[in-house]
Amino acid sequence: MLRLIFTLFLILGAQTAFAEVPRVVADIRPVQALVARVMAGLTIPSLLVQPGYDLKSYQLRASDYGKLDRADLVFWVGHALTPGLSTQISRRKDDLISVSLLKVRHTRLLRYRSSEMFRDSSHVEHLLVPGVNISTDSAHHDHLMHDDSDAEDVIDPHAWLDPSNAKLWVDEIAIALSRFDPENAEVYLANAWHAKTEIDYEITKARRILRPLSRTPFVVYRDRYHYFEAFFDIRAVDAIYLQGQFRTNRSAEVRNVLTRSDISCAFIDPKFDISQLQDVVRGTNAQLAFLDPLGVYLPSGPSFYPLLLRSLAEDFAHCLKP
Repeated sequence: MLRLIFTLFLILGAQTAFAEVPRVVADIRPVQALVARVMAGLTIPSLLVQPGYDLKSYQLRASDYGKLDRADLVFWVGHALTPGLSTQISRRKDDLISVSLLKVRHTRLLRYRSSEMFRDSSHVEHLLVPGVNISTDSAHHDHLMHDDSDAEDVIDPHAWLDPSNAKLWVDEIAIALSRFDPENAEVYLANAWHAKTEIDYEITKARRILRPLSRTPFVVYRDRYHYFEAFFDIRAVDAIYLQGQFRTNRSAEVRNVLTRSDISCAFIDPKFDISQLQDVVRGTNAQLAFLDPLGVYLPSGPSFYPLLLRSLAEDFAHCLKP
């Protein structure tokens, strides 16, 4: 909060008049929601990647190019999540302000898990390895790093599922907007404060729901919930598809885990074909359940992110509770 107040003083002390609220685009719905909360009462940011598309292979449509060309600022997770978008942002006009949220200072980054890392219940060893060269400078006027592709197979980009990252990003979003549009700086910074308060409220509720389940093991179809697990102290013990540098299909190994262990739940993202998971759990005690890290079926708007936290906590608990 002190950082926001200090920023406000600096911005108001060097204020320049702008006629319009900035035109803003975001890559995915969770990011769009965080930006929308900071800009509440002024405008709604545009969304680039529509729900249901594969993020790694996503290519911009003609309408997306227009959104980027008209935008003053773009907020996006980063190259590790949408490499195709990374290329297009780097080719846009020089005055487009690009804020890659994975590069925001103090963002908590986790590694993709190997099969051995699933055995570590502390998550401590999963923090980003030293030596991965990803910029931690201010995201304002961010320039893409040449080694982003090197980090792509190491960094788990689903960092919005850690609410502490979301709160950090809300501050960065407010600061970037305030620098561009100082006339509305007070609105952005006040909205950021309210956004963090709302996130804290959902954190408290989610912890109350999930605390009794901290020792209840489960498996996932793809390793996409690592940040949520680490923050709320719950733990997947295996994944059928590992990600990043460990990318492989482990159906046989996971079936052995389910057969040997008392695991009650196997979770899958609703965009994937559930029959692939049904074959693995058939004949075991595990039941299938959906987990949606992007909130595809949640209503859009400034309240989306707190709803996403609530939805994930409730979906975990609905399946894991005895």
